[in-house]
Amino acid sequence: MDTAFIQDGVMKRALAATRAISQQINRSILPVDLEQIARCFGCRIEETDIKQQGYIATMNNGERLIRIRRGDSIRVKRFTLAHEIGHIILRQYVGVSATSMPAYRAQSHSYEERVADRLAAELLMPMDFFRKTLRNYPVPSQNALRAMARVFGVSLTACFRRIIEVPHCLAFTYAYDVSSRSERALKRFKGGYPRSSRLTFMDAPSALVDECLRYANTTGHLWRGYVKARIAETNLEVPAFSEVVVGSHLSTVRISGWLLTNGTGCTGRYMRSYDS
Repeated sequence: MDTAFIQDGVMKRALAATRAISQQINRSILPVDLEQIARCFGCRIEETDIKQQGYIATMNNGERLIRIRRGDSIRVKRFTLAHEIGHIILRQYVGVSATSMPAYRAQSHSYEERVADRLAAELLMPMDFFRKTLRNYPVPSQNALRAMARVFGVSLTACFRRIIEVPHCLAFTYAYDVSSRSERALKRFKGGYPRSSRLTFMDAPSALVDECLRYANTTGHLWRGYVKARIAETNLEVPAFSEVVVGSHLSTVRISGWLLTNGTGCTGRYMRSYDS
């Protein structure tokens, strides 16, 4: 989709519509009742054996049907359903009929797909409730992340992506594949805070990875500590935790952290250090 899509205010209206819809249901009970939201759009949900995770179709009688892949986990099904509802909201606000939407996470992951993901996060994890829940976990840990993901019925990755979007929260996650020497970082969706308020890190990721591996090898436990960071002219220490994911052919070190602040916003990013 064209970048004008977000520039002309459609994204803001779609988010506003998503929040308004979310407020119409009983939000005192979590996880959010997505089937109730689907019914608000006149949609019927059907689990079936399909290759893609989900898609929307319009039947001959005009009924709108959301098909979800039967074999996926409950949390994946919930995100797929929320994503497809996001497409409906999105198309409704750009005036295009939602008769045949792109499959969830198609190979060509278009800008529209990313926006639908953003709306899905708003449906699954309403920001006001999510922010209040996050305040109960000021110290980052894998257990804290699991607890929050369980409350909202989402995956750990979806939950952390939402943490990164929380206003006035400095949050980052960084993963380094030891075997392939490749790295990736999770960042805030475009259109967040200005460049001047981005979070940068004062230590290279290689030093953090080495420290995590040394600690795990020496103690048999995962590292927890602080990551030195800077935002504007302010030096900070962001509490963080590590995971070492060992597979048949690779080992990945992932370092994640968050810090709730009083009015300071940022996006997290790491300086690359594995080019050589």
